[in-house]
Amino acid sequence: MRGFLRISLRWVLFYIPQDLDLLGRCDGMLAGFPSSARVLIVEAEEDRIVEPEARRMLREALPDADVITLPGVGHALLAGEVIDRVVAWVEALRDTEE
Repeated sequence: MRGFLRISLRWVLFYIPQDLDLLGRCDGMLAGFPSSARVLIVEAEEDRIVEPEARRMLREALPDADVITLPGVGHALLAGEVIDRVVAWVEALRDTEE
């Protein structure tokens, strides 16, 4: 467990500031983002990290995206049902393209 905590702390201290810096400089979709790409947005209804306005802006930027909203869930999206729902979305997408 200590090793995991040490790795997690390194990740938080090293990667999160870099990610936040990149996000702060972002002003739209990446150049070359394929407009035909299927996109899934997974939102946590009780997320206190990603503001509702930011989630709304993402949905507006990707109007054709599928959206899964997890009621009563906070920022820790990997907890609970999210993995099963994402896998089901991917499998349904695969089945429609075959």
